[in-house]
Amino acid sequence: MKYGRIYKMSLEVAGGQNITLSLPANGGSTPALAIEFEIKREYLASSQTATFRIYNLPESIRNLVWKDQYMWAQFRAIQFWAGYGTFAPLIFNGSILRAYTVRGSGELDNFTILECYDGGYQMTNGFTSTVITPGTPASRVIAQLAQTLPQVRGQPIVGSFPATNLRGEVLFGNTWDLIQRKSQGQAIIDNGQVKVLNMNETITGDIPLIDASTGLLGAPERTDALINFTTVFEPRVTVGQALQLKSTVNALFDGNYKVMGFTHSGRISEYGPAGEARTNISLWLGTQSLTPVAGTPIQ
Repeated sequence: MKYGRIYKMSLEVAGGQNITLSLPANGGSTPALAIEFEIKREYLASSQTATFRIYNLPESIRNLVWKDQYMWAQFRAIQFWAGYGTFAPLIFNGSILRAYTVRGSGELDNFTILECYDGGYQMTNGFTSTVITPGTPASRVIAQLAQTLPQVRGQPIVGSFPATNLRGEVLFGNTWDLIQRKSQGQAIIDNGQVKVLNMNETITGDIPLIDASTGLLGAPERTDALINFTTVFEPRVTVGQALQLKSTVNALFDGNYKVMGFTHSGRISEYGPAGEARTNISLWLGTQSLTPVAGTPIQ
């Protein structure tokens, strides 16, 4: 059951220190605080984004957290876990672009805003100069390039890209651009991990069921290429995985689909109204059978 929201946030702050915020408060963490979040993760070549609002941080911590958006050379990691009870997977793994505090009112005297992204640093700062031997499959080249990107996490998940260059080749330039060329634009960075899948490929693992009993809200809606729906906050979902949808209203859309993107939004608090926490999910409405690809997503 989806009761008892919890979260943990790990922040890299000024001076290379790390602080932890959590609800409930655990050993070594700052006392639990109200937090609001909006996290967008999509199967797009651009970076993923997240915005967090943390209420009533102590001034000493606010000063450490502050960061100007033009401090490009300063990489500050952020990880955010959220869920229910004792289950809280990693739902955002990136870096802080900008952090600042504004004045609130009443109970919420101030709130600190963190504007974050996932993948932008890796896409911008990777550089490659290497020679590829003749006959090397594109999938292997992609995996090798992905592992050289700065600040990536986990092993890259790469699908079937069998094309080879029979005469060998020299790769020189921005690493992310080279990966996109080799994959024909199918590469993303999600939770700090490189994922490169063809449209009909999904990540292996359990296929979570989304229906009325697990939090499906309203009826799924179809666009030209996607099925969109809203559910009670669902932290298990990850980009590129297979998901089973079952609707009592639009049973026409029941089946297994590939997750193309989602947005988590909500509030987790130790005081005051908890508010809503929802996940809006987009599924690929393709005609090809889904093919699983081995790999472990970061969660």
